[in-house]
Amino acid sequence: MILASDYDGTFHVDEEQTLKNLEAVKKWRASGHEFGLVTGRSYEMAMMAVKEYSLPLDFLICNNGAAIYRPDGTLLDHTPMNQDKQKDFWELPSVKAAPRVFALSAQGTFIARMDQEITFFSRKLDVPFISMEKIEELNPIWQFSLGFFNDQDARTCCQEINCLLGEAFSAYFNQCNVDVVAGGMSKSLGIRKYVKIAGKEEQRILVVGDGGNDVDMIRDLGGFTIKSGCAQVKEAARRIFDSVEELIENALQEESQVV
Repeated sequence: MILASDYDGTFHVDEEQTLKNLEAVKKWRASGHEFGLVTGRSYEMAMMAVKEYSLPLDFLICNNGAAIYRPDGTLLDHTPMNQDKQKDFWELPSVKAAPRVFALSAQGTFIARMDQEITFFSRKLDVPFISMEKIEELNPIWQFSLGFFNDQDARTCCQEINCLLGEAFSAYFNQCNVDVVAGGMSKSLGIRKYVKIAGKEEQRILVVGDGGNDVDMIRDLGGFTIKSGCAQVKEAARRIFDSVEELIENALQEESQVV
């Protein structure tokens, strides 16, 4: 079996439960199964978490599916954003109003706009600033991450992008943030691409997440959520668990009963 888990809010919750999830993952992999993260974070941001907890992984699906890696940083597949449509993107009123803009690219993660407090990621990664003009020189760009002061502004921006530029870009709302990737790109598609690349089509795929950008993979792959998940994922999920730890324990128990 392959388990793909969202990180923020799903695998990483409070410290006590995160450590329990970590031990469950070790048990999962010791039983011969694969584990990986599927996240809106870039590879650099995801590796911060991996190193902090010495989290054992078999794969990393980053940028909401747009970039797929081995844990050593080998890029297995990627889906760049449409550069020809970026001018239209930057002209959208809600995008112009976004207080924070990160550009996540093959060249690294950059701050294109920061009209609010410096974020955790920019402090930890020492993220450099880049002019809006220089963004056009980044190639490929896998994701823009927009930050807002409240959920409503983020939701409005997400709707505007999907309604007006939905063929070129896919936007995902998650609390005060909006992640923007190439049109049609999603965590669900990223997982399916990884499974095909790895030659694992015959294996059972388990997915778990808690936020708006997890709905597609939970719906498409018959996945799960945890008790703190948002209403959308709870509606889409096949089952709600207390934690990733409980999901793993349940899956291993079901496997032992089949054997």
